[in-house]
Amino acid sequence: MPVFFRSLWLMCLGFMLAGSPLAHAACESQSQTRYNKDGSQMRLTQTRCDTDGDTAGDSEAAKEDGSSTFVLSIKLKGGNSFRTVLTPDALPEGWRMAKLRDLEGDGNWVLEVTGTNCGAGPNCQGSIYKPTADRKGVYLFFDGGYAEFLRIPGYYVESGRASCCSWEYHLYTPPAPGKAITQQNFRYRVVVGGISDETANACVMTDVRREKRVPIRDAHIRKLCKVYD
Repeated sequence: MPVFFRSLWLMCLGFMLAGSPLAHAACESQSQTRYNKDGSQMRLTQTRCDTDGDTAGDSEAAKEDGSSTFVLSIKLKGGNSFRTVLTPDALPEGWRMAKLRDLEGDGNWVLEVTGTNCGAGPNCQGSIYKPTADRKGVYLFFDGGYAEFLRIPGYYVESGRASCCSWEYHLYTPPAPGKAITQQNFRYRVVVGGISDETANACVMTDVRREKRVPIRDAHIRKLCKVYD
């Protein structure tokens, strides 16, 4: 092939590949910044790429057809710039979604990362990261399989579907500052509902340390029973 025609053919091929959705991924970045109560800031920047070349704004599409990544950064009160404290490189494989949460409802933000290791119901693997006291990093505060993780007075509560017809809550006592929740903090199990007609609306709490059923006197724990009311 003459040099001129070969150059023209390569040029046309280049235009074809550049316009092909398989040649590159369409990426979209979104950033979320939140102020902590002490004046520091947390910023979560997520980038989703759709390898089909379509808009990557839909997280489900990005999960199925492309890739997703994030950067968590913290800026100290009075600081001039954000410092990266966590990226997916530090996480186990199989993470799916990240978001900032005011877990305690006190104006201090944490990062919650959801994994792809999910069951048939709403339960999925999840991890929660809290900033260190000096705001120079984050640490793993909780890791487990759950549908919801929340805070009530006196306890952290992990909950999820236990069977086709019941919901289960695990109540953990707060760990020491800067420490993660472990099985040593697991105090009560509350099971709501059941398979039989007799247990369909039951709400039973068990002290896991004494392996004994206990009455539900705490009004905040009693509210957990409402899921099947």
